[in-house]
Amino acid sequence: MTLYKHWKDADKRAKALREESEQLNTRIGAHRTAIANTEIDVEARETLLSELSDMVDQSNRITEEYDKAIEVRDGLRVKENQQIGLADSVNSVRINGRVSMSSDDVIASRSYAHAWAGYIRTGDDAEVRQLISTTENATSGILVPKLLMDRIEDAIHKGGRILSLCTIDEIKGLTSHPVVASKSNPNWHEETGADEKEEKEIKFTSVDINPEFVAEVLAITKKFEALSIEAFWAWLLAELPDAIKRKIDGEILIGPQSGTSGIRGILTNTNTAFVGRIEAPVMDFNIVNNAVGHLGDGTEENITVVMNRLTFFNNIQGLRGADGHPIYTSSADNDKVKFYINGFQVVFNSTLPPFDQATVDQDFMVVGDFKGFFLNFPDGKTPRVIRDEISRKKENIVEYLPEVLVGGNITRLHNFVAVRKGATGISGVPTAFDASTQAIIGNLIKEAEAAKAEAATAMNDAEAARAEVATVVGEVEAQKAKVSKLTADLKAAKAGTTK
Repeated sequence: MTLYKHWKDADKRAKALREESEQLNTRIGAHRTAIANTEIDVEARETLLSELSDMVDQSNRITEEYDKAIEVRDGLRVKENQQIGLADSVNSVRINGRVSMSSDDVIASRSYAHAWAGYIRTGDDAEVRQLISTTENATSGILVPKLLMDRIEDAIHKGGRILSLCTIDEIKGLTSHPVVASKSNPNWHEETGADEKEEKEIKFTSVDINPEFVAEVLAITKKFEALSIEAFWAWLLAELPDAIKRKIDGEILIGPQSGTSGIRGILTNTNTAFVGRIEAPVMDFNIVNNAVGHLGDGTEENITVVMNRLTFFNNIQGLRGADGHPIYTSSADNDKVKFYINGFQVVFNSTLPPFDQATVDQDFMVVGDFKGFFLNFPDGKTPRVIRDEISRKKENIVEYLPEVLVGGNITRLHNFVAVRKGATGISGVPTAFDASTQAIIGNLIKEAEAAKAEAATAMNDAEAARAEVATVVGEVEAQKAKVSKLTADLKAAKAGTTK
């Protein structure tokens, strides 16, 4: 069996594991929804939690197997590249004294990867074009190496904390996406005695999906850049895919503030039919449940909660629900830890501010089903990379800008809820409470303030009494000193009389 056949088998195994993982995650989402139901009894909830824990463990095992399959696949690709060679490939044929190979073979080779890295670093394309000239399609442009394309593909579909949760496609020329705006209630009737049929009116609208280049900056010192081409290629291979997924993750949340192109972020979408908004003046155990309650139908199985990690560790941990149990749970598999709030998975993203640092009316949490966010890469997911040594020339730093053409937008109604920090009312009573609750809490606060004032008065009285005692003690000490002196004088007079 050839190395290529082994590689295909490993790639097939990795894809099967990814599909199995997605199916399992759907079941996990259904369990989380059931667990979040406040009407469920304790015994049933404990059973669901146990099943959820087993499924999470299974999901972690599948993820570990997937990582190993990817490692095996990439390793086989490297071995194949080493065997291919550009001069003596068994698939090559000599035409007019020149080696002819397929484009796929060339861009998958180690030689091409190093030549491409050299081209990115120096701008000199002579070596990379020489390799392209040996292909059957010598007129093709300068393509990104296959190994880097594979890493980017994995980063987008698996590595992106938010990106990998979205619906992703590569449709050329797509500029809008249909959205179901409304559905009428079913109208059941019979036709000539045949089976009953359902009729209902479905109305559609559309959202813009206009692609724009999204770029992230990768900075490197000129000293490091001057190292061997192998070291530079390894740096690009490690940093570039992560930079792309990190940038797109952030754009999905806050997108561009103006214009109609690129990724239209969730929090910059002001249409309440797509993004609902609730306020949270204080952090309490019911905040996520409240957000989930504002979501539309069909989101139950894939709900994700996105927040800054400081919000979770400083404000969420320690909160308990009405049943006395902590509202968060976690699962751990080696170094991979996942957190959940009331059964819904938590994803951290530093684009959102921590709750304690958020200002009034600033969004600090997003809850929703990210399958309802559509991303389109019309030219594929492979980026173009631009080298810029001008902007930081004085700092001896070179910047690389990987950019990819992508458009994105929300394509389902009532699919997300943004949670913003609310203001507090009089005497610190959150405005989110109704009038009667505010009055009760207000009275409690007044009573607490009165008790605090009484305590302060008592402390002042105690201090005054202590001062009086100190004065009396001082006077007693003075009298004792006088008595001691008189006693001494009497003793001295008595001694003189005796003589």
